[in-house]
Amino acid sequence: MDSPAGRIRLDADNNHCWLTPHLARCHNGRLESFWQAEAAVKPDPWLARVDLASLMPRGGDE
Repeated sequence: MDSPAGRIRLDADNNHCWLTPHLARCHNGRLESFWQAEAAVKPDPWLARVDLASLMPRGGDE
């Protein structure tokens, strides 16, 4: 379906939307997009595919 964020679709596995990621900067109170992915990304609402150990600091206090 079309949305203000562009074309989206619902994922049948988790009922969340596939979205195309964008990066933007705030300039004079407005967001200006400077990058967007080539395609929509499958939603991962519970971070099931992220290796959380890779986000921990290495060699320091944990």
